[in-house]
Amino acid sequence: MKKRLRKKTHIGEFKEWGVIISITKSTDVDFDVFVDEFIEHNIKENACYFTGTSKENTLEGFIDLGCSLEKAKDKLAKITAWLNEKSDVKNHTVGKLTDAWHGPFDQREEPEATT
Repeated sequence: MKKRLRKKTHIGEFKEWGVIISITKSTDVDFDVFVDEFIEHNIKENACYFTGTSKENTLEGFIDLGCSLEKAKDKLAKITAWLNEKSDVKNHTVGKLTDAWHGPFDQREEPEATT
């Protein structure tokens, strides 16, 4: 397949990696402040994209980690390390790395940490 078509269809070297994430936090800290910190310290600093929704004290969504598999693993490790350090996070569930354009999107693992 030609490079132009691989790029257009997001396959080969143009495959983008992502992960489904669910975060539940305690009610001690303002949820909006937590979401702002999550976006600033994880999404922006790691050059990722996030789409999701929140309900009460739960944030669920999909993080686009970029094209390089190795960099995606590093970014995901930084994000989970940050979540493990936060005392106001009750638990978080991170799915398996998956193709951000073609899926599958229903894969979930057990919670990474429960605090």
